[in-house]
Amino acid sequence: MNSRRRRRALARALAAPLAVGGVVLLVRPEQVARAVSGRGREPSAWVVRVFGGRMLVQHTAVLLHPTRGLVLAGVAADALHAASMVPTALASAAYRRPAWVSGAFAAGSAVLAASVSPRPGD
Repeated sequence: MNSRRRRRALARALAAPLAVGGVVLLVRPEQVARAVSGRGREPSAWVVRVFGGRMLVQHTAVLLHPTRGLVLAGVAADALHAASMVPTALASAAYRRPAWVSGAFAAGSAVLAASVSPRPGD
């Protein structure tokens, strides 16, 4: 398998479980919120669904067209989400744990996607 195909396959392999994760957030937001909140306050179901919807659209797009531009747009979206969770976690003791979990997940997704992103010209 040439390098171009390999990197696209890697991008798809990462996008598939993340798209499934988006579906889980959409259909089971209360359970996800409860799981990430511990003893803290749970985020609203609609907030979890919005995040899940974004994940589903983003990663389905990469599954269908694993281009460098789409993968890097997803990296940017994940990095912005992760960055937005830092002030949320610092400002809100009630939502601190879900914000850290959400931010860490988004940061990890961004790093992994950047590492498998197709090269320029792919």
